[in-house]
Amino acid sequence: MQKPADPESADTKEKRFKPEIAVKGETYLRIPIRTHIVTEKDDLLDIVKNYAIPKCVKGDVLLVGHKVAAAAQGRIVPIASFKPRWIARFITKFVWKPASKNLGTKPAWRMEIIIRQIGYPRFIAALMASVATKPFGVKGIFFKVIGRDATVIDGPVSYNLPPFNTSITLAPENPNGVAKSIKEKFGISAAIVDANDLGIDLLGKSDDSIDENWVREVFKDNPLGQAREQTPMCIVRKI
Repeated sequence: MQKPADPESADTKEKRFKPEIAVKGETYLRIPIRTHIVTEKDDLLDIVKNYAIPKCVKGDVLLVGHKVAAAAQGRIVPIASFKPRWIARFITKFVWKPASKNLGTKPAWRMEIIIRQIGYPRFIAALMASVATKPFGVKGIFFKVIGRDATVIDGPVSYNLPPFNTSITLAPENPNGVAKSIKEKFGISAAIVDANDLGIDLLGKSDDSIDENWVREVFKDNPLGQAREQTPMCIVRKI
């Protein structure tokens, strides 16, 4: 087990957010949870038990980053393990890329793995929809058609710790089931989220008390830090 890095030695940009946030007249405290680097050798429930549960109180909600959930499931793919085919390299020249240097479908490896994830029929349908709507200035249709499992794929970025700096992170399998298992075992509501600089997506939740709009508001400044910060989970507490 790799221990969390010394917070004083973290060399990535500091997460600048206030612990407290107001949502619809209520105030919430966000408590980021540091962990070791999670891999397929770990059990996510053990991670939650060891790091988050000792800090939880009744009524808390635990938000878990999709990367740590995927890592515990072994859904981390080394980028060196495959080579993008010609169609992936070709399509990346035309498909709209979100306004972030760390996201989108470029370079070609990300498009390649999207094709592998969704299959050619849906890929061709998404491509045709994108081509048909592009003359009207409509963006993002390609991503809507390919679906959430493909859009939450994360690629390697230099500031991530190994193995995430050289690997692709796929969407976690059955995120609703993962969140429900956390509540069943520990009695705390939980959600699996994809948090990045473009927004927050709720991938799975333990129960209907968790509203997607609420998650987006309470997490709009993205308090998760999944690089040197090593805080892939966050407790949200109403105060």
